[in-house]
Amino acid sequence: GHKPSPTTPLHWARLDWMIWFIPLKLARNLNHFKYGNMINSKYNHSIPVWYSNLMEQLLEGNDSVISLLAHNPFPNERPKFVR
Repeated sequence: GHKPSPTTPLHWARLDWMIWFIPLKLARNLNHFKYGNMINSKYNHSIPVWYSNLMEQLLEGNDSVISLLAHNPFPNERPKFVR
């Protein structure tokens, strides 16, 4: 089988880290476009699909998604807004 590399950054799989990096990537990508460099297609200035899906599922009160959090911030009812 395949063994993971001993230098694999294990924090990348954490939801809080993935969310923390979204604004940094957006800022980098928007700055990249500001200077007119639209040739490199690896830059995408939109919100990641997984994040949009996460927010939608939180608004719907999906128990499986809420269980990804350390504690349920919505114990009594579904949230009306998330940010």
